[in-house]
Amino acid sequence: MELVKYRDMYVRAGLNVDKEMVKQCYDNYQHFDNLDGAVVMDWGMNIGGFGKMMAGHAIKQYIGVEPHPENFEVAQKNLGEYENFTLINAAVTTAMVDTIDLCLTKSKQNLCSGATNIKSNGARGMRTVVIPVKTVNPLELIIKHQPTHLKCDIEGEEYRIFGDMEWRIPDCIKQLALEFHWQDKVLAYDLYRKKLMDQGFKPIYEELNYIKGKKETTFLGKPLAYRNIWGLDGVYTR
Repeated sequence: MELVKYRDMYVRAGLNVDKEMVKQCYDNYQHFDNLDGAVVMDWGMNIGGFGKMMAGHAIKQYIGVEPHPENFEVAQKNLGEYENFTLINAAVTTAMVDTIDLCLTKSKQNLCSGATNIKSNGARGMRTVVIPVKTVNPLELIIKHQPTHLKCDIEGEEYRIFGDMEWRIPDCIKQLALEFHWQDKVLAYDLYRKKLMDQGFKPIYEELNYIKGKKETTFLGKPLAYRNIWGLDGVYTR
């Protein structure tokens, strides 16, 4: 694995997806604030782009979790020097198993789209690359570390985790970045948004990732014409 530097980070040579992930971190997570003394938890660390952002602040602790072994190796290269950083090579899940299959396609995006919660048999059939990975329980992590800031980008696993928690966000978490996946779930975003707002969160950033098309709906009170919807990035504070 050959590494090169991009934005003061190591990325894999010839893999534009690594550069795109770093760029997306700066685009999507710049809204986090009140970071002095913060405990920051990162589910879906990838190669450490968000963690590198946090290293520039006076945070108390960073806990990054990433299941893909090669992504984790690069993340260690990027973040391993920071003494207040804890890096965990595992999948965050409430599934009661010691290991779980990380399922990937053979596409160029597979290093940022591996999933442990597969929506359908059809989606599972497209994910022909399977890597067994260790698991870690999200509630145990939260109880142990008491994060004040949580970033969650775990390719659909959010519906199992937060569904099991009935979408009740622990009181210690004051700021939350959450990517919603699966088109039908994103179209029901108003429901999840209301659940967060009922707990005192207010959205400070919401970005829909979609391709324009001829399907019509109303989204957040505005007309939307789409072909495919990939996800929604939201950042919330309370």
